[in-house]
Amino acid sequence: MGINVCEFEFPAYYFFFSQRQSLNLIVDSQEVEDKIRAVFQETLFGPIEIEADADFAPGYSMDKRPDLLKESLYFRKVGDTFLEINMILQFTHFDAAGVATVKH
Repeated sequence: MGINVCEFEFPAYYFFFSQRQSLNLIVDSQEVEDKIRAVFQETLFGPIEIEADADFAPGYSMDKRPDLLKESLYFRKVGDTFLEINMILQFTHFDAAGVATVKH
């Protein structure tokens, strides 16, 4: 249903931005991992594709609009490092026997 019943977004940000560690989430399927990745992509980095016309009134001058893609790419850099979801989140899946082995 796409309903989040737990909170791990802020712990993930805390571990990454203050401790420089990723958060390991234990999930039961690749489908769940893909959904979580999509949410983090949107909340931290913004949409992959930006529909500028959806955010501006019809006829609003193109030269007055911000370059949202360029701005979002700028804020994805920490020093010389370009942030990726894999730097913030790691995933462990349950195997066929229902066991999830967490590696250090």
